[in-house]
Amino acid sequence: MRKKKSATQRVRELIEQGHNNKFIVDKLKCKPQVVYNVRYQINKTKGLGALGQQGTGISAPAPYKPITANVTPNTQPIKAGEWVDLPITMEEPPTLWQRIKGWFRGTNA
Repeated sequence: MRKKKSATQRVRELIEQGHNNKFIVDKLKCKPQVVYNVRYQINKTKGLGALGQQGTGISAPAPYKPITANVTPNTQPIKAGEWVDLPITMEEPPTLWQRIKGWFRGTNA
């Protein structure tokens, strides 16, 4: 006596044959959620994550490379308590609160 295949096994076979969800639902007379769940399990085992996501599977993490600081040879160490003026390379526009304070003071910040 031959053992009957479960609905999940039949759905999995049709998915592997390349059929779309609508065809599988019509052929097996099952709920669309069953087909979705089987597809989700297949993608999860392949490492694809979400159903619509295309990927190459699980990739190895990039090798660790430590960050090195670019230090010029003429720099002197800073002593404790010494004040140092650092050059400002970018000026940010004033925030809304700074503009409101400037308006009440009579200056345009």
